[in-house]
Amino acid sequence: MSEGGFQISELSSTVSNTATDTSDLPHIDVRQSEERHKASARTFICRPERTRGTSFQPGRPGYHLHVTFVIAEPCIDVKDRACVDECPVDCIYEGGRMLYIQPDECIDCAACEPVCPVDAIFAEDEVPAEWKPYQAINAEWFEQTGLGSPGGAVQVGARTDDHPTVAGFEAV
Repeated sequence: MSEGGFQISELSSTVSNTATDTSDLPHIDVRQSEERHKASARTFICRPERTRGTSFQPGRPGYHLHVTFVIAEPCIDVKDRACVDECPVDCIYEGGRMLYIQPDECIDCAACEPVCPVDAIFAEDEVPAEWKPYQAINAEWFEQTGLGSPGGAVQVGARTDDHPTVAGFEAV
């Protein structure tokens, strides 16, 4: 460790054993309070920040849809809830016919994905083409219900309403 900060080689071993080459990652200089550490600076290596928060505001300049994980069609009328039990941040909410992931609360941990018995949960860039609309459906449900980002599904409880696409879904 050098005076006033960490060296990249020292920090990278404590951050993750999976990333060995950190040269392409951005560096952020975080200054601690003067009272606690007399204006010393530490350099942290981090992944580029993903844009969140404006994901379901169509029509705004720069609008783009961002949902970290998506619950798709196989969840309709199943709602196993194993994913709800596994989620460490309580970001999976229950609608009438399916579960929905709140995009601003999801921390991209992937804990929900492997426990889904019907393989209905996908990372946003791995959603099969036939279920791509569910990326918008997950985000729009929170706007349509007026929930927004309530900060946890437990305090909201199970709801009986669904996104119009889900409500009108008929199994083949």
